[in-house]
Amino acid sequence: MRRARWLPTRSCSSRPAPASPTFSTRLEREGVIADSTILRVAVYLQNLQSKVRAGEFAFKANSSPKDALNVLLTGKSIQHALTIPEGLTSEQIVQRVRDNDVLVGEVRETPKEGMLAPNTYNFSRGTTREKFLALMREQQRAFSKRSGRSARRTCRSNRATSF
Repeated sequence: MRRARWLPTRSCSSRPAPASPTFSTRLEREGVIADSTILRVAVYLQNLQSKVRAGEFAFKANSSPKDALNVLLTGKSIQHALTIPEGLTSEQIVQRVRDNDVLVGEVRETPKEGMLAPNTYNFSRGTTREKFLALMREQQRAFSKRSGRSARRTCRSNRATSF
C-alpha cells in the first residue's frame, strides 16, 4: 500500500458522485486517503451510496477512509463568499456574478435597479448564478418589508400619517 503524502488540508469537489470509484480514486491521487478501495468498499458494505453528499469538502491530508467518509456523510461543504457593496448598479452586480468562477450557469436577464440587496453572500461551489441572484432579490424583499414596518411604526408614534 502506497503512503499518501502529507499536506495540511486538501479540498476536493465530489463531482462526479462522491460514492463513485472515480471520486475515491481522486481522493487517493490528491493525497487525502492512502487507498481508495477501502473507502469504496466501506460505502458499499454499509449501503451508504445514497447518503454520501455531493459538494466541495476540506479533508485532512492522509485521512483514514473512516474520517474521509465522515466528511462526506456530514456534508459540511466549503463555503465561498462574494461581496456585493452598496452603490453598484444592477448591471455591475450581474457582471461580478458572471465573473465569479465558482458560480455556474448563465444570467438570463439583468434585474431592475433596486431589486438586489448588497451584502456578503456565502454559497457552495456549483450554485447557479440565477439562484444566487434570486437570493439577492429575496434579501432585498425581506429588507424592504422590514423597513416598511419600521417606517409605519415611526409614523404612528409621531402621530403622522402612515404611507
